[in-house]
Amino acid sequence: MRELGASTVNIEVRFWVNSRRLPFLEMTSLVAQAMKEALQQAGIEMPNEIYTVELRNLPKIERGVGNRKS
Repeated sequence: MRELGASTVNIEVRFWVNSRRLPFLEMTSLVAQAMKEALQQAGIEMPNEIYTVELRNLPKIERGVGNRKS
């Protein structure tokens, strides 16, 4: 376990890749996919990133502003 987040447990996984047999990026992608699928099969939900946007003190927009005659 690397750290405890506000709503997550962050883990670090290390593994060796024989880069002569399979390219490094391809292998790391396969490992990440296999880990995700194993966690899902074990019933462990993957968190979604949640962003809250609060708009405060916005100016009021008048109706028909774009329809003004010159």
